[in-house]
Amino acid sequence: MIPGTSLHSHPDLSMIYSVIRMSISIRNVIITMNSVQCRMARTALQITTIELATLSKVAPSTVARLEAGERLQPRTVEAIRTALEKAGIEFLAADDGGPGVRLRKARRKGK
Repeated sequence: MIPGTSLHSHPDLSMIYSVIRMSISIRNVIITMNSVQCRMARTALQITTIELATLSKVAPSTVARLEAGERLQPRTVEAIRTALEKAGIEFLAADDGGPGVRLRKARRKGK
Protein backbone atom coordinates (compact mmCIF):
# COMPACT_ATOMS: atom_id res chain seq x y z
CA MET A 1 0.00 0.00 0.00
CA ILE A 2 1.22 3.49 -0.79
CA PRO A 3 1.93 5.64 2.29
CA GLY A 4 -0.73 8.29 2.78
CA THR A 5 -3.51 6.31 1.10
CA SER A 6 -6.37 4.67 2.89
CA LEU A 7 -7.80 1.20 2.55
CA HIS A 8 -11.00 2.70 1.16
CA SER A 9 -9.26 4.52 -1.69
CA HIS A 10 -7.23 1.58 -2.98
CA PRO A 11 -9.28 0.08 -5.86
CA ASP A 12 -8.29 -3.56 -5.25
CA LEU A 13 -8.74 -3.43 -1.50
CA SER A 14 -11.93 -1.40 -1.48
CA MET A 15 -14.04 -4.37 -2.57
CA ILE A 16 -12.36 -6.68 -0.03
CA TYR A 17 -13.02 -4.13 2.70
CA SER A 18 -16.71 -3.98 1.70
CA VAL A 19 -17.06 -7.77 1.79
CA ILE A 20 -15.37 -7.97 5.21
CA ARG A 21 -17.57 -5.19 6.57
CA MET A 22 -20.69 -6.90 5.19
CA SER A 23 -19.65 -10.24 6.76
CA ILE A 24 -19.20 -8.59 10.13
CA SER A 25 -22.62 -6.93 9.79
CA ILE A 26 -24.26 -10.23 8.86
CA ARG A 27 -22.69 -11.95 11.88
CA ASN A 28 -24.02 -9.23 14.16
CA VAL A 29 -27.54 -9.65 12.75
CA ILE A 30 -27.83 -13.40 13.27
CA ILE A 31 -30.95 -14.10 15.26
CA THR A 32 -30.02 -16.16 18.27
CA MET A 33 -33.46 -17.25 19.42
CA ASN A 34 -36.17 -18.97 17.42
CA SER A 35 -39.92 -19.04 17.98
CA VAL A 36 -39.93 -22.43 19.70
CA GLN A 37 -37.18 -21.37 22.11
CA CYS A 38 -39.19 -18.27 23.00
CA ARG A 39 -42.33 -20.31 23.75
CA MET A 40 -40.32 -22.90 25.71
CA ALA A 41 -38.59 -20.20 27.77
CA ARG A 42 -41.84 -18.41 28.53
CA THR A 43 -43.48 -21.69 29.54
CA ALA A 44 -40.55 -22.61 31.80
CA LEU A 45 -40.85 -19.25 33.54
CA GLN A 46 -44.66 -19.60 33.71
CA ILE A 47 -45.25 -16.13 32.32
CA THR A 48 -47.73 -14.86 29.76
CA THR A 49 -46.98 -13.11 26.49
CA ILE A 50 -48.12 -9.89 28.14
CA GLU A 51 -45.69 -10.36 31.03
CA LEU A 52 -42.82 -11.15 28.63
CA ALA A 53 -43.71 -8.11 26.54
CA THR A 54 -43.57 -5.93 29.66
CA LEU A 55 -40.19 -7.36 30.68
CA SER A 56 -38.88 -6.88 27.12
CA LYS A 57 -40.39 -3.42 26.65
CA VAL A 58 -42.15 -4.50 23.44
CA ALA A 59 -45.81 -4.84 22.52
CA PRO A 60 -47.60 -8.11 23.37
CA SER A 61 -48.38 -8.51 19.67
CA THR A 62 -44.63 -8.46 18.99
CA VAL A 63 -44.07 -11.44 21.30
CA ALA A 64 -47.00 -13.22 19.65
CA ARG A 65 -45.56 -12.54 16.19
CA LEU A 66 -42.15 -13.92 17.22
CA GLU A 67 -43.75 -17.05 18.66
CA ALA A 68 -45.76 -17.47 15.46
CA GLY A 69 -42.50 -17.56 13.53
CA GLU A 70 -42.56 -14.10 11.96
CA ARG A 71 -39.21 -12.45 11.29
CA LEU A 72 -38.62 -9.46 13.56
CA GLN A 73 -35.93 -6.82 13.74
CA PRO A 74 -32.78 -8.30 15.33
CA ARG A 75 -32.78 -5.66 18.09
CA THR A 76 -36.35 -6.66 19.01
CA VAL A 77 -35.45 -10.35 19.23
CA GLU A 78 -32.40 -9.39 21.30
CA ALA A 79 -34.57 -7.37 23.71
CA ILE A 80 -36.86 -10.37 24.24
CA ARG A 81 -33.95 -12.77 24.61
CA THR A 82 -32.21 -10.48 27.10
CA ALA A 83 -35.37 -10.24 29.20
CA LEU A 84 -35.68 -14.04 29.24
CA GLU A 85 -32.02 -14.43 30.22
CA LYS A 86 -32.42 -11.92 33.06
CA ALA A 87 -35.42 -13.93 34.24
CA GLY A 88 -33.30 -17.08 34.47
CA ILE A 89 -33.28 -18.74 31.04
CA GLU A 90 -30.17 -20.15 29.37
CA PHE A 91 -30.28 -20.66 25.62
CA LEU A 92 -28.70 -23.82 24.24
CA ALA A 93 -26.97 -23.84 20.88
CA ALA A 94 -27.68 -26.46 18.24
CA ASP A 95 -24.39 -28.18 19.07
CA ASP A 96 -25.60 -28.65 22.69
CA GLY A 97 -28.30 -31.03 21.44
CA GLY A 98 -30.60 -28.07 20.85
CA PRO A 99 -31.42 -25.46 20.00
CA GLY A 100 -33.23 -25.33 23.29
CA VAL A 101 -33.55 -23.61 26.63
CA ARG A 102 -33.11 -24.47 30.27
CA LEU A 103 -33.59 -22.74 33.59
CA ARG A 104 -30.37 -21.40 35.04
CA LYS A 105 -29.36 -22.98 38.34
CA ALA A 106 -30.17 -20.76 41.27
CA ARG A 107 -27.09 -19.26 42.85
CA ARG A 108 -26.67 -19.79 46.57
CA LYS A 109 -26.41 -16.71 48.69
CA GLY A 110 -22.85 -15.88 49.64
CA LYS A 111 -21.34 -17.63 46.62
